Parts: sequence; structure tokens; C-alpha cells
Amino acid sequence: MNKGFSQEEIEKIDKMAAQAGQSFVFQEEAERSEDFASIFFTGIYKGKKVVFDAFVYTLEMEFISNIYDAAKDAVLEENPEYEGLDFDEDEGEHVELMEEFATELARDEDFQVCEYIDFDEDVTYGVSMDICLNMPEITTEVIEDFVSRYQQGTYQADKTFYAFDWEEGES
Repeated sequence: MNKGFSQEEIEKIDKMAAQAGQSFVFQEEAERSEDFASIFFTGIYKGKKVVFDAFVYTLEMEFISNIYDAAKDAVLEENPEYEGLDFDEDEGEHVELMEEFATELARDEDFQVCEYIDFDEDVTYGVSMDICLNMPEITTEVIEDFVSRYQQGTYQADKTFYAFDWEEGES
């Protein structure tokens, strides 16, 4: 059974959030930066109160991630012998090629991203959410504002498409 749907777990998350003076709690074991955070909060999903296991991140991080994913795909398409290599390394011909493709892709005015929320019910705890926000940083205040608006049913994703400045070697 998915504990994130149980009344006991919902009350536990609500209590922890209230003790922190917030509407959410940071996931203690998860890495956090100015670009992203992992949180738990409660809200209504398909008519039922649930625990959301959420990953909140900046639109710029989404842009960079998409650029690198597309660049990696382009490298592998042209160089299938690089399949299985670690593209997260700092060096290597495959990484240099990925950087070159990434720089070219970032110059493409058609490569843009917009805010969104993605839900996944096929998880072991609650309902998973990916929340991509057009904010320069993911701060406690930004998360609090989002969670508050989401819980009140007033959050509307900004559907404007954006591109970001690209500096070679960014990651």
C-alpha cells in the first residue's frame, strides 16, 4: 500500500510542516541548491487528500537539462561507439562533442521551455510531482508561495516559452 495516501501519513506531514511554520517540509535526505529542492506537502489530487513527493526546480535548470539531453542524443546519433560512456564526466572527446552540440542548440531560437507540473502516480509514496517554475532561485519563499497557491487552487503555470543565455561549459 502507498503510505502517501494514508490519513496517518497526511497528518504527519501536515504536523511537521506546521511545526516548521510552513505549508511543506524539505526532504531531509535529498540534496538541495538554489536551483532545486525536494519537498513533501499535502493537497488534493483527483478529489482525495494525498502527500505530494515533489521536486521543485528552476526553468533555467530545465532549459540546461534539455539542452544537454538533446546534445547527448546528437553525439550518440553521430557516434554510436560512445554509447555507455559517462557524459557527466569532466573530460573526454564525447564530453567535448556534447559541449559543442549544446552550444549550437542553445543558439537555436526554437529551443525554449515553459513552466509545468508533471504528476506520477506509479510511485511507492504519495503522488510524485515535478514542478518547474520560472524563478531565478528556488527559495523557501518561492516554494511557500507555490504550495499555498496550489493548495488554494489558484496556481496557474506560466505557459510563455523562454530561452536562457548560454555560456559555453555551463552545467
